[in-house]
Amino acid sequence: MKGHISSANAGGVSVFVMHNRGKGLRCTWAAALDRGLRISGLLSLGRDDDLCENPDHAPHTAMHSLYLRPTIFETTPEVVAGFSTRHGGVSTGLHASLNLSLSMGEEAATVHENRRRLFEAIGFTEAQAAFAGQVHGAEVVVVDAPGVYRGVDGMVTQQPGVVLCISAADCAAVLLADAEARVVGACHAGWRGTVARIVVRTMAAMKRLGASPARVKAYVSPCISVANFEVGPEVAAQFKSTFIRQDPGQAKPHVDLKAAVAAQLEDTGIAPAHIEISPRCTMADTDTFFSHRAENARTGRMLGFVGLRG
Repeated sequence: MKGHISSANAGGVSVFVMHNRGKGLRCTWAAALDRGLRISGLLSLGRDDDLCENPDHAPHTAMHSLYLRPTIFETTPEVVAGFSTRHGGVSTGLHASLNLSLSMGEEAATVHENRRRLFEAIGFTEAQAAFAGQVHGAEVVVVDAPGVYRGVDGMVTQQPGVVLCISAADCAAVLLADAEARVVGACHAGWRGTVARIVVRTMAAMKRLGASPARVKAYVSPCISVANFEVGPEVAAQFKSTFIRQDPGQAKPHVDLKAAVAAQLEDTGIAPAHIEISPRCTMADTDTFFSHRAENARTGRMLGFVGLRG
């Protein structure tokens, strides 16, 4: 990945802006700053050409990070949370190298070895993981034990030792935690789930377990950016105009998925300062992430994960 990094300061928040010459990506997030949202810092990892939200907490192999750890959870060590990259696994070919999904046609033994590596890095095992069996819907379930929860796109738990896992490869994984109430939640926010307000439904389920929006911290993972999320007019019509952009020369409208998700988080009562949005685009950075759209659906999947240490 070629590029350079510049920095600015707004309201006491240091913002690092990546200028990726090779792919024309420029993450400015001026609108987010206007609302006081926290933007993930983009800092180099020494020899690693990849960039990471928090290099001090990013376990990595000799050359690449296994996962990104959000800075928003730095002060809550009882919460384990992150978002995997495509590096550090044993998959080859289209799934190289850390594919974490059993639904992509890869040998199960390979996926389980990839999962073993990730979960070992965060102090868990695959046997402690709860996986959402995602359907691009808005169903949310309370999780009391590990396993696969089919037909749901959101999960919440207050059980220590259980890590909630969301699969993604352009959609956003939204991770939430109220450390004081010891309640965490995770949801899969693609355009359909966002339109169905999956984030709001997940927060409502957390509140029923005792979480307070005033205490909740939230992370929106790397996902497809507005610059690359071209949609048809029938999809654009389901979003508020605030989240639609169509620049001169663009044949179709683009959806700002991150802004739409952030707005829902704010709608639930979460303070903007408690919301961290990754500025990274999965479609623009296939060196680091899997992208369903950029790789014509022939690729692997990352995991967004959040849990409570026992």
